[in-house]
Amino acid sequence: MNIMYIAGESSNFVINLCNKFCEKGHNVTCIVQNKDSYDNSNLIKPHKNIIRIDVSYEQLLTGTDILDKVQTAIFKNKIDIVFGSHSTVSPFVQYLGKKYKLPWGIMLLDIPTNLMYAQRGRMKKWLGWFETMKMADAIIFNTNIARDEYEKFTGQYFDDDYIIPYAINTPPQFDMSGADIKGDYVISVCRLTYQKNCNVIPKALALLNMPKKYVAVGRISHPPELEDIKRVCKENNIEFEHYIDITENKKFELIRDSAMVIYPQMSKYIGGLNPFEGMYCGKSVIANDFDVLRKLYKEHSEYFNNTPEDLARKISYVYNRKINKDDKLRARQWVEETATFDKMADGMIKIFERIKK
Repeated sequence: MNIMYIAGESSNFVINLCNKFCEKGHNVTCIVQNKDSYDNSNLIKPHKNIIRIDVSYEQLLTGTDILDKVQTAIFKNKIDIVFGSHSTVSPFVQYLGKKYKLPWGIMLLDIPTNLMYAQRGRMKKWLGWFETMKMADAIIFNTNIARDEYEKFTGQYFDDDYIIPYAINTPPQFDMSGADIKGDYVISVCRLTYQKNCNVIPKALALLNMPKKYVAVGRISHPPELEDIKRVCKENNIEFEHYIDITENKKFELIRDSAMVIYPQMSKYIGGLNPFEGMYCGKSVIANDFDVLRKLYKEHSEYFNNTPEDLARKISYVYNRKINKDDKLRARQWVEETATFDKMADGMIKIFERIKK
């Protein structure tokens, strides 16, 4: 199969996924944006059967200035199917599928229903994307919650075959690398924004004698969140480190050497990859208690009820319990079964073959 993949994720993520398509016998014309190449110091090498086309983020969204290049690639590479990642690229993917009579679809990340109802502009954009995606041959979802929300908004139902969790980039040198490391800090890897709820972490640490250090990795989407975290840390003598743009290796080093990974988001509509990264490194994980997260991480995570007091209890329990290597190995196996590029590619190819004309 000759696949054209138009993706909004970081270039390393996209190349990792498309490499797996190629390893399974397919050819890929891969259109990636260069705004967010997550790790320029360790770029993933494309498979020999990948044709890579780099574009700007704006060009990816609109097709501006790249339409001739993309159309030429469709004919030259005898494309059988056009697929894209994220709702934002759906108009461009739909245009190509319709014009060239190709099956097309979208890999749809979380649908932020609560934010859509809170922000009129966001709702307007999503309603437009939904109208476009309703014409697709297939929509793939990262969680069952996203699938169910899509049905509520569009009336279209897709079965469980169309639910395929996102994969994590997993440098092999970090596989179970932190399982025997006690660590003296907790870590979160997610944007600093209200929905991610990271300020609950220092509020919980303030109730404990150990550990008294918080490392946050993530961009600042809501500056007051960062200021609140800094204030609570300063008032309670908690050491705080914040990293925005770091290499993939540095991120995994920080996870490896931590005491535990905490994923505190307070939205019932959004999944997350960082707990899988923690499990991969052999670290204990604590997540907020929502159905979407329990379905992703199963019994391999501890869960708290969104209060600093309950999170403090879970941090104390995880920090003081005896390390059970078998539990960590089972969590690592769950990552292998759920969140690898092999699994993601297998599931997506199954859908591609189903809609290929």
